[in-house]
Amino acid sequence: YNTSLYSSENINDVLITDFGKALLSTDFGIVLIDLNEFNVTETWFPNNQRNQEKTYSVQLRNDTLFVLTENGLKINTLKNHALSGSWSQIDQYKGCNQMVISNTDLWLSSTTSIYKFPSVSKMYNVTNGLIFKLISTNNQLYIIVNNFAGGGYYRNIRPSNTSNIADSSFGFMPLDIIEANKQQYVASN
Repeated sequence: YNTSLYSSENINDVLITDFGKALLSTDFGIVLIDLNEFNVTETWFPNNQRNQEKTYSVQLRNDTLFVLTENGLKINTLKNHALSGSWSQIDQYKGCNQMVISNTDLWLSSTTSIYKFPSVSKMYNVTNGLIFKLISTNNQLYIIVNNFAGGGYYRNIRPSNTSNIADSSFGFMPLDIIEANKQQYVASN
């Protein structure tokens, strides 16, 4: 995406929808790209003033659009694939920078904590490192933690209200995880 309108045009995340659009989370808002025509159709600003706002991630559950920004979680509804109302904001998620849907649950993370929407209470807290990545694959939720000791580890956080954790340690830094046929595949540096 290339424009001179904004001081930063970084793309932070991409969500491919089932209605033929890509929603790009950028440093200034959300850019919609028509995947059939390969052009920008709209830019959404996740506030009610149409001001630039750093957007980390966008998730869609049914007709509810969840947008994680530098100012917290923003929520709007879609009607016929267009915004249909004003943005509501949940300030308690300010400081979170990642968001995924696992099963039908919305999960958010900061660099040290994990939250399960709509609760604003920490579901899990990292004490020895920083959360590098929050991942949902095959209806499982994982975190990758950088332990700053030449490597990192990942943990499977079972989709429940408890913090039932299974972990494995590595001598390298995991970068991503996928799960297929009950096997976990870890990409590393």
